[in-house]
Amino acid sequence: MTSLPPRRGVHFRVLRDSLAQQLIDEIPNLARRGVNVIVVEIDYSFEFARPENRPYCYKEEGKDAVSQHRAEALVRQARENGIRLIPEFNCLGHQGINTSIYPLLALNPDFDETPGYPNIPTRAWCPRHPGVMPVVLGLIDEIIDVFQADAIHVGMEEVLEISSPLCPRGCMHYHPAELFAGVVMDLHTHIVWRRGLEMLMWGDRLLDIRYQPGANVHDASANWTHRAISLIPTKQVVICDWHYNLPPGNPRDRYPSIQRFLDHGFKVWPTCGTQPSSAKPFSDYSRCMREQNPDVLGFLCTTWNVIAFPGAADTSPIKEIIPDWKEPESRE
Repeated sequence: MTSLPPRRGVHFRVLRDSLAQQLIDEIPNLARRGVNVIVVEIDYSFEFARPENRPYCYKEEGKDAVSQHRAEALVRQARENGIRLIPEFNCLGHQGINTSIYPLLALNPDFDETPGYPNIPTRAWCPRHPGVMPVVLGLIDEIIDVFQADAIHVGMEEVLEISSPLCPRGCMHYHPAELFAGVVMDLHTHIVWRRGLEMLMWGDRLLDIRYQPGANVHDASANWTHRAISLIPTKQVVICDWHYNLPPGNPRDRYPSIQRFLDHGFKVWPTCGTQPSSAKPFSDYSRCMREQNPDVLGFLCTTWNVIAFPGAADTSPIKEIIPDWKEPESRE
């Protein structure tokens, strides 16, 4: 069974211009390690140039957002080193944390699923508000164009506020899976059908917490969004199936999510955290699964700013796991 080379990926949150430059400097080292894909989570921390998008630029206090010039330099450096660059813009969930509200909802309070309620841990936009998607797609389009991307990661993880009784548009009368799937399909229609690009998303909301070993409300769904796995009619979506701390036991019992996503027709990109003790077993099992099914695309290491620049390429688990996924003839 033939397939494309495995994706040997690393996910970085790059929410400041200085971090973007540090990643540019680190890319040659990552390439030597064997990385061939980098997912750059940028969200609102980007100096949007289009007039309708400019207000949505989010700058940390005293820090500059990623500039267009820096983004273009990042694209060039990645290409020169044989690395595919995939930007990420987090959708639906993670629109604010506690009292901090990100630009989409700060500028459009009526977009909020829980408007006027403080200290929402993971704030979300209302999936039924008709004004949300035109704004979001405009922001996504500019990021795609500046990064000259052939794919984009849309996030969609940890959506804890959905079908909320606090929503003034009556979201509580709709099933969470129906609302979640609707957002996925709106994004897919634009990104895949209209623009012809690949779409990636995190997989946690499509997993039932009752059947995922060691799961909590963050890495699997406890609010019924998992039923959306059967409501998404297209399988032209790459699921980044992340697990960071799983209990010991038989690998097939520890990681049933890979097979579940494959059974539903998705391509799967298994994803680890920064803990080598849990990352290595997950990587080993994922390589075995890929030997059986090339829709297991490779392996993705996340960093979440725990792994910092410079020196990210020499940090565990990147240095232990990425070489395992090299083609046999290219391993050092």
